Amino acid sequence: MKYLIILLVFINLFAKDVIEKGYYCTLNWTKYTLTCKGESAENQSEFAAKRVAKFTAIRNMLERIKGVNITSKTTIKNLMQNDIVLSTVQGTIRGAKVIKMDYNPQTKKAMAYV
Repeated sequence: MKYLIILLVFINLFAKDVIEKGYYCTLNWTKYTLTCKGESAENQSEFAAKRVAKFTAIRNMLERIKGVNITSKTTIKNLMQNDIVLSTVQGTIRGAKVIKMDYNPQTKKAMAYV
C-alpha cells in the first residue's frame, strides 16, 4: 500500500496536462479549469472597454459550458434575400474571476481573461 501511494504521487508530479484549446476558451482537463478571453470594440472609455471585455469573456465561458441556441430566418422579397440569424445563450456563471485585464490606450480596446 505504501508503494502504491508513492507511485501515484510520483505519476501525479510528472504527468502532463491534458489541454483542449479553442479560439476563445482553453479547457484543462487535468486541473479542471476553463479559461476564456473576451475583448471589447475600439474607441471606448477605459471603464466601458474593461467591463465589455469581462462580460464577453464570461459569455464565451457560458457558451462553452451550455452551448448556443441559433435561430435563423431567410426571407426573399423583390428578388432580394435577407438572412436573419440570432444566437442566444442563457445561464448563470458563479465564481468567475478575472485572471488578467489588458487595456490599450492607443486603440482604447480591452482584453480580459476569465
